[in-house]
Amino acid sequence: MLILCPVLSLLAVVWHGPWSMPVLAVIEGGLLLISRPGPRRLLRLAMACFWQIAVVTGLYCLRFGPGEWRGGLDVSLRLILVFVPGMLTVRLVPPAALERILKRILPGNLPFVAACCLRFFPLLIERVRVIHEAQVLRGARVLPRELLNPRNWPDAVSCIGLPAVLQSIELATEIADSAKARGFSMRGNRTAWPLDEAQRHAEAEAAAEESLP
Repeated sequence: MLILCPVLSLLAVVWHGPWSMPVLAVIEGGLLLISRPGPRRLLRLAMACFWQIAVVTGLYCLRFGPGEWRGGLDVSLRLILVFVPGMLTVRLVPPAALERILKRILPGNLPFVAACCLRFFPLLIERVRVIHEAQVLRGARVLPRELLNPRNWPDAVSCIGLPAVLQSIELATEIADSAKARGFSMRGNRTAWPLDEAQRHAEAEAAAEESLP
């Protein structure tokens, strides 16, 4: 999976044949169903894709004219096909297995850093979502329909962008403190859980997520 997902992202960029997007969409859609994301996660993904298509296509039309909307739609769909495999990698590959694979290609402590970045990215997205909801309740003009007006973009930067940066720094500090508390820097040669143990924990996490309402 760690090889297949980057290959799919690369194909979404370099393969521009008439069958490129349908084939990649079918493959990535099948992998998405295998990951069993649940209706709530699927709804969030659909909303994110909808707004991404609307924004990218709209900006493309502003730059090249309304007659080039097909080009903007093609670009926005390819962006979705590029980023979905990354989400699938985080969803389907257990953290220990991901770190074990990265140890073969990255030196030193970089495998742990890369695995943490991939694993905690959804948590950062969730925190940004909470920030967005709080700012909307406070009256900030950061709703999707309000961001169509360029005058509201400074609100998005000050109310969403800056708090998101601070949250990412705070999360990175928490991860670093947690790693140090567990003796991460005591040995230079890092180890990883066995793959069967990692698979067992991944199955337990998946079962716990399915039991949630």
